[in-house]
Amino acid sequence: MDIETEIQALYQKGIEIDHDLYVTLQMCLIASQHTLLYSTHPNNTLSEAIFILTSLWGLTNIHALHLTATSSFDLVREFQVSRDLRHQHRQQQEELTSEMTRTTVSESVVFITGLENSTKEFQSKLQKFMHVMDPTSFFLVVPIIKRLEENDNLPRFSTTFKGINKYLKDRFWFCQEHVSPLVPPNISMALQNEHFEDIGATPIVCDFNVSKLSFLRSKAHQVELIRDIKSYIYDIVIFGRLHRMVSGGIPTFLIESMHLFLKVYAAVNNYDYVIPEMVKVAAKKLLPLHINILSDPNDEPTLLYGSDVRLVRQVINKWNEELVVEDIVNKVQPPV
Repeated sequence: MDIETEIQALYQKGIEIDHDLYVTLQMCLIASQHTLLYSTHPNNTLSEAIFILTSLWGLTNIHALHLTATSSFDLVREFQVSRDLRHQHRQQQEELTSEMTRTTVSESVVFITGLENSTKEFQSKLQKFMHVMDPTSFFLVVPIIKRLEENDNLPRFSTTFKGINKYLKDRFWFCQEHVSPLVPPNISMALQNEHFEDIGATPIVCDFNVSKLSFLRSKAHQVELIRDIKSYIYDIVIFGRLHRMVSGGIPTFLIESMHLFLKVYAAVNNYDYVIPEMVKVAAKKLLPLHINILSDPNDEPTLLYGSDVRLVRQVINKWNEELVVEDIVNKVQPPV
């Protein structure tokens, strides 16, 4: 059963959940990747995400952290695993053909609200912590960021995520907006304390079990990316690097991230292969978090050919990351 049929079955049972949030959480568990969520109502998004993981899927190793400007990094240290245990686990992992063939849902899912309000020191420690720890073995970090909008210009990711360290931001697979947060009636949470742990509930639909997770990981590993699809991905990345509104290019690691996204996305939709439309979806999910919009009109290349700097500034203000990615996927020719 593909994920669309699964969601429709929930709707028929009267369980209203956000489609994109449901798909995002399932893909993160399959790929064991950290992911960013953003919303105008982070607390509602947190409630619905926990509702999906606990009440629908029956997962219990769920944590939630609420950060402030004075939060201590000790809140995160409990996820520290000894060096010997990490080494032992990595040896076990090397014996497997792929990290996606694991059969246990052993990850702790750590939701974080208020990350954008935390100190630079806290974010630096978190980034190093996520780098040292094996992100595919012990825990998944899912920050929920409050979306900020500019009064005069189009909303930009750079505005929403301006309080987050660039290197920390690069540790996340992609970002997903929770467009219309709904507070599920089955769960109530007031974020008055900084720490929650072992959040759980009696599952309503415990369909996302260990065997299903193992099957989807195996299926994703077997999804084939043909040469034309890989070339299409390279063309999108190269065109993005050369786009007149992109500053600083696009990191190379994004290519592998897109490969992983496509394999998992195809698996959850019951495909054994990747089609060009899936590549467009991957670009729209992954690119906005990892590109920077040109901010200084003096760096815009058309000034070399006589453009007026005032007009260029007005043009820049009409662009955001989503429009840039839309422009890229519209201009790059997909394989026939």
